[in-house]
Amino acid sequence: MTEPRNPSHIADALGVLRQRLRRRFMVHGAGSLLAALIGLLIAHYAIDRLLVLPSPIRIIALLGLAVLAVQGLRRRILYPLRRSLSTDDMALLVERNHPRLRQELISAVQLDAGDARGDSTQLIAEVADRAAASLRTVDLRSTLEAKRTVRVWGMAALCTALLAGAAIVGPESFSIWSQRLVGFSPTYPRRTFLTIQIPTDQGSNYHVRKDGDDLRVAMARGTDLPVNVDVEGLVPNMVELVTRVGSSERRIAMARRGKGHHRYVLRRLLHPVDLWAEGGDDPGTSHVVVEVLDPPVATDLAVRIEPPEYTGLPSLDHEGGLVEALPASRITISFRSTEPLASGQLHFQASGLRVPLTIASGGGSDAGPRWKAEFSMPEKADRYRIRLMAKNGLGQPAPGLHSLVPTPDRAPRLRVYMPGPSLQALTPKAAFPLRLLAEDDYGLTSITLRARIGNKDKPTEHSLWKLEPSATGRPPLKHGFLQLFAPKDLIAGTDRPPREGDRLTFDVAASDNCHPDAQQGTPRAFRIDLLAVDELRRRLQARLRGTRRTVERAVKVQEEHEARVDAVIASLDDGDAAPSSNHKHALAAAEAGQQRVRGFLMQIRTDLAAVLDAHLFNGLDPSPALADVVRLYMKHFADHPTEPAGDPAFYLVLDAGRKSGAIGRLDLIGRIADMHMIAHRSLEERLRAALRSLAGASTAYTLSRFRQALVGVQQQQSAVLEDLRELLRLLEDWNDYQDVVRMTRRLLGAERDLLERVRSGNGKEQK
Repeated sequence: MTEPRNPSHIADALGVLRQRLRRRFMVHGAGSLLAALIGLLIAHYAIDRLLVLPSPIRIIALLGLAVLAVQGLRRRILYPLRRSLSTDDMALLVERNHPRLRQELISAVQLDAGDARGDSTQLIAEVADRAAASLRTVDLRSTLEAKRTVRVWGMAALCTALLAGAAIVGPESFSIWSQRLVGFSPTYPRRTFLTIQIPTDQGSNYHVRKDGDDLRVAMARGTDLPVNVDVEGLVPNMVELVTRVGSSERRIAMARRGKGHHRYVLRRLLHPVDLWAEGGDDPGTSHVVVEVLDPPVATDLAVRIEPPEYTGLPSLDHEGGLVEALPASRITISFRSTEPLASGQLHFQASGLRVPLTIASGGGSDAGPRWKAEFSMPEKADRYRIRLMAKNGLGQPAPGLHSLVPTPDRAPRLRVYMPGPSLQALTPKAAFPLRLLAEDDYGLTSITLRARIGNKDKPTEHSLWKLEPSATGRPPLKHGFLQLFAPKDLIAGTDRPPREGDRLTFDVAASDNCHPDAQQGTPRAFRIDLLAVDELRRRLQARLRGTRRTVERAVKVQEEHEARVDAVIASLDDGDAAPSSNHKHALAAAEAGQQRVRGFLMQIRTDLAAVLDAHLFNGLDPSPALADVVRLYMKHFADHPTEPAGDPAFYLVLDAGRKSGAIGRLDLIGRIADMHMIAHRSLEERLRAALRSLAGASTAYTLSRFRQALVGVQQQQSAVLEDLRELLRLLEDWNDYQDVVRMTRRLLGAERDLLERVRSGNGKEQK
């Protein structure tokens, strides 16, 4: 058996490693303790410098540092040095850092050749030799990593540098802190100086006065108080506003407004408050003592409106500050104040007007005097505030805005009903009705008409109506006018009377009683073309031919839809089944067709009314009863001044007069009136009945009821179709009659021309 060549090498190497490890424990623990202690001293310095810790707190902190130092010494230095480190521990440490030893070192340490106990001593010796050989190749100094220890001492060095830097930068402060650290209480030198201010240009909700070093503020209850703090010297990171209400204290961080300026607004103060500011090393500013008072408030607000005299309206009183009145009305604003007033004004927003307040006579009571302001209502909209200043020095907080809404006196409105479209072409000898209605808000004074030939001549002005200067009471708010005029009556003072081919232009305007300047409404213009009798007859004849074509189209449509209804009725079966969708579609088509026929009939009635009016006022009917029809027309529209031209009610009255004998025989107008009545009866009675039957058919829920309703529709359609065919016959007769009349007039004209030529030839032969 061979002995190990160097068996003691492992023990020596591990012993050296054990000594190095103990030194490392001591160095690492000393660094950790030093870094912790210096870091805590830096924190103590910073906190004490910012907050100026009281002496008891500093003594407790000093004792805490001492306890921490003792505990750190025991835990970080003494405890690691006192702990035993066996050879096995060292071997395991080496193998953990050098895995390539593959547990040979711990095996060699734990195996003993002298105490083999049955193991081969030679094998044990070989293991020890291999472990020793492997250990020689290992750098045991790399087993202990120095990174953590370096970091600890780096932190300790950094803390030491920071503490030294603080001592170098502020030796006086560092010296004072050193004394304060051990319990003494010297004060630091101040670097921050705060000044508290209350702005005095923020309205009349509060006023400020100086009371020694403090400020006293009297302010309106429920309003806001702005507080400004200016900083001189070092600007702290935060300035706090300290408020004390009774025994309750509150700290509020103020908002920074630029360098060295801080601001905070105390909202809606209701109770007295004592406040000051703190920040940095400033122990606190002077105090601001706030006293809360009741501000003046306008209550029981009322408005009295006295309209202009020309309106004839009584005075109006209402509550609230809104004013809606005519311009130039006299306005009186009155109210009571909750506090005795020293002064007050009405401030107008747009115009900038200022109206002082006065005490209203007879307005006193236990609630205090009434205050008033008087002014004239402006022509433009505006708004006003009531500015109050109480005897306690406070103004009304946030006075509300009240609107001034002028309600202007509108210019007179005028509507011309006649002459309408049917009388835009007349003969020079015609007499047309001028029918109009003028209205005004507060009174009419005159209605004037201006007429001229064309657009170049100077107009001739006529006074249609004028309020008498001696008239008493309010002028009329509405005035209707109806009178017959001949074109020559309205064109006076010109070089010649109106004649065929002229165009007469008219405009009518009304004036009111507005003061000081009367208003004239927008003139309503109309025109009349003067035509020869033959030309007028030709135009009317052409219009009736157009009417006949309309009747022909209506007949065609009515025949088509009557056939459709017949076909639907023929396809129906009796029974209680509901009508199908096809039946409903056919019904909708029939209703659409009747609506088309209705439109045709309305156009036919309008055309016939226009042609009748043209014959009536142009004297185209030689019947002696023509004057009676004109008088009936004037009477009817005098009683119904707002009815439109072509009002069907007049033609019903005319028909009733003819039937009763009150109106004599009429030739052309009688024929037109007959056709008009047929169109009116078909439109208002028979077609309306057909539409009602169609509506009943649309709600029928059985085929039997559906058939019954359609039978009624068919009957009314047949009646309407009969009326249309009668109209068509009468229009054809009219056209034939007018053709004969026109040919006769041409023959008479040709005969007159021939006679004139014969007479002219005979005269030449005699000469």
